Amino acid sequence: MGVAVTAVLTALAAMWLLDLGFIEGLLLGAVLASTDAAAVFFLLRGAGIALPKRVNGVLEIESGSNDPVAVFLTVLLCTWLSVGDVGGPAGLALTLVLHLVLGLGLGVLGGRLIALGLNRLALPEGLHPLFALAGAVGVFAVTNTLHGSGFLAVYVAGLVLGQKPVRAIANVTTVLNASTWLAQGGMFLLLGMLVIPSRLLDVLGPALALAAVLMLVARPVAVATCLAPFGFHKREIGFIGWVGLRGAVGIFLASLPLLTDLPNADLYFNVAFVVVVTSLLVQGWTLKPAAKLFRVALPRRETATRR
Repeated sequence: MGVAVTAVLTALAAMWLLDLGFIEGLLLGAVLASTDAAAVFFLLRGAGIALPKRVNGVLEIESGSNDPVAVFLTVLLCTWLSVGDVGGPAGLALTLVLHLVLGLGLGVLGGRLIALGLNRLALPEGLHPLFALAGAVGVFAVTNTLHGSGFLAVYVAGLVLGQKPVRAIANVTTVLNASTWLAQGGMFLLLGMLVIPSRLLDVLGPALALAAVLMLVARPVAVATCLAPFGFHKREIGFIGWVGLRGAVGIFLASLPLLTDLPNADLYFNVAFVVVVTSLLVQGWTLKPAAKLFRVALPRRETATRR
C-alpha cells in the first residue's frame, strides 16, 4: 500500500513537472517508491544513533518488503507502455498475488533448506558461506522461474536462516557482508557508467522539485496512512516519514525502461538519478537532527546485538 500511495502521488507531481502522461508518471513513481535499508542503517550507525526497537523494525522490514512491489509495478508498467496488454485488472491482481505468495512460500522453504544443509552436511570450514550464497542464488532463480518474486523470496529466506541455530554462522555472516559490499560497489560502478552529467543538468530543476514532493508530501502521506491503524506515536510516524532514503534500487529500476527501449527512457533514468542523490544528501545528512527533533534517538549501547 505504501508503494502504491507513494507512486501515485509522485506520478501526479511528475505529470505537472515533466509533462508526462499518467502511466508514464506512474512508472517514474514506481521507480522511486522503494527505500534503501542499507543506506538508512549505514548512516544511522555512522551518526551513532540508536532507535527504539519498533521504529528500527519498521524501517528494516519496510525497506526489504517494498522492493518486490516496486519491481513488480515497474516491470508491469514497462510492459504496459511497450506492449499494451497486461491482462486487465483480474490478470494484474492474479499476477501480484502469485508474485507475493510464491515469494513468501519459497522464501520460507528455501531458508529452512539452507539451514538444514548447513547443519547436516559435513562441509569444510570455508565452504559454509559459499553454500549459503549458492542457496540464496538458487532460491532467487527458482522463484523467478516459477513467476514469483525472487527479491521477496531471498529476503524471507535470509530472515528464516538468521533465526535458526546454524553451524558456522559467524563465518557465513562475515563472508556475506563482504560479498554485499563487493556487489554494491560493482552495481554503483555499472550504474554510474550510464550517467551523462550534461543530461542531468537538463532535468535538474524539475527533478529537484520532484524530489521535494517525494520527501515532503508523498512519503509522509504514505507512511501516515499505513501506520495509522497500529498505534504509533506522531513523533515516530514523523521520523519514519522523513528517513525513507532512496538508494541503488531506484537507479536500477530506472534502467529497466532503457533495457526495454521505452520512449522517455533517458528522462526516467536521469530524473531518478538526481532524486536518489538528492535524497541521500538531504535526508542522509539530516538523520541525526531529525532523530533529535522527533525525540526518537536512544543512548547507543556499546555492543549491539548481532542478528
